[in-house]
Amino acid sequence: MPSTRPGAPSEAARPAKIDAFVTVIAPLRNDAAIVQQFVRETAAVLDRTYAYYELLLIDDGSSDATVIRVQELLDTVPCVRLIRLSRQFGDEIAIYAGLENAIGDFIVSLMPATDPPELIPDFVDCARRIGGVVVGVRNTERAEPLGSRLGAKLFYAICNRFLALDVPEESTHFRALSRRALNALLQIKDKHRYMKVFSTFIGYEHETLAYAPVLRAGATAPRRGLGTSLNLAVNVMVANSTRLLRFVTLLGVLASGLNLLYMGYILAIAFFKKHVAEGWVTLSAQNAGMFFFVCIILSVMGEYIGRILAETQDRPLYYVMEERSSAVLIVEPGQKNVVREAQSREG
Repeated sequence: MPSTRPGAPSEAARPAKIDAFVTVIAPLRNDAAIVQQFVRETAAVLDRTYAYYELLLIDDGSSDATVIRVQELLDTVPCVRLIRLSRQFGDEIAIYAGLENAIGDFIVSLMPATDPPELIPDFVDCARRIGGVVVGVRNTERAEPLGSRLGAKLFYAICNRFLALDVPEESTHFRALSRRALNALLQIKDKHRYMKVFSTFIGYEHETLAYAPVLRAGATAPRRGLGTSLNLAVNVMVANSTRLLRFVTLLGVLASGLNLLYMGYILAIAFFKKHVAEGWVTLSAQNAGMFFFVCIILSVMGEYIGRILAETQDRPLYYVMEERSSAVLIVEPGQKNVVREAQSREG
């Protein structure tokens, strides 16, 4: 008869683990102060809930001791993988690198500093039910200046109403995807990645899940400067919709039509009026207006030409400098660590 430790729950009393492989992706950027606590909390949630899992950490060019702190955990915490990018590429590319390397049936991405790991089962359950994408939505007010909050609202309004991009307002990087949804998303080859757009663009059923982000103790509140925010907004609007270009085209046609009518007016004055005063003011106003439209049109066309250049360069989105994984397996001997098997075959 097998023996058990005093006070240990019996096999019948233990809750059955869900027979699914779950990959959790977390980008890291100078998170040495919080990464070990985050890894332990996340691994605990995964271990008590799922039969198979992996925690995939993407180091986005950290300059502190983040990698060292993760390395200290690889000998004790099972099923952790660390992928180090060669430099900082940004959260979007780091998450995409994780998506390309994920091996789970369901994939969850989250931010270590603000997203609570205990909500992972809720996201995965919803993704299993709909077979698509679950997008986390902030249900608390942003701890940011009023200008930043108003700018965010304007951005979402432009995307959803004017550009016809289905971007849930106040959406975050906390999301879950089924494997088939991920396979569809990975077919998108755009150079500018914005997962909030891609998650709904692929057409799979999607739902939002409201939650309250909580700043982890020791973490620094993420801040995005005005220049970075404007650059991101322009990239999203230009790279994912041609409506802005169509609007400017129509504006140019309207300006040309007005200019044509004005030319007709000038001809009528020349034919029917004997004494024509010199129209310096009118002519100057016309020229200023036309040059205004021309400048706007050239500005937007320049953005699209720049985007075409970026697409034709065909550069990799990121470069992997190093990959490490846990030295221990899941406790139950019948369960296998896919990464460990791959390593043993390569060796």
